[in-house]
Amino acid sequence: MSRHRYPLQTLLKDDLKAALGLAVSATPLFFVGSISVIVFFIFLALTILFLVFGLRTALRHMTVIELSDVGVRNSGPLGATIAWEDLRDVRLRYYSTRRDRERGWMDLRLKGRRHTLRIESMIEGFEHIVRRTTEFAPQHGIELSALTRANLKAMGLGEQHADPPDDSAANTKSKVAGRT
Repeated sequence: MSRHRYPLQTLLKDDLKAALGLAVSATPLFFVGSISVIVFFIFLALTILFLVFGLRTALRHMTVIELSDVGVRNSGPLGATIAWEDLRDVRLRYYSTRRDRERGWMDLRLKGRRHTLRIESMIEGFEHIVRRTTEFAPQHGIELSALTRANLKAMGLGEQHADPPDDSAANTKSKVAGRT
């Protein structure tokens, strides 16, 4: 069994961002009489946004992903377990933070019969989690989407999940070759 956590250094940076964001956005709310209604609601929305971000970061502090021969488990406060035989879908997506797609993060979504687990690439051992999960997927009849296969390839894990050969292209080549 392997255990994976989100790195403390990254989480502490997110804690700091959430705290600063809350301080900046919530402070004007205490001066309700001196700000307009529109400005009040803008700062209220920002406060809620930073509060949600802070809560999400707090949940990551408590999250531990465990992989075993039986399945995958999130033992955090919103924990769930998916047995490999209950795995129904695996999706690996890349979210870019820049136009040139140089920076961003990956998100692994594992869907079981009852639960869905989402694991972000900032977790320690993300590549190991993806490799193990995608090893079990074909054994249980799960076909990986073209987007997931492309993202696996970008991670250097695409060899075992190569695109299936396009029969129509092979047939066209053989027909053309037969004519000449």
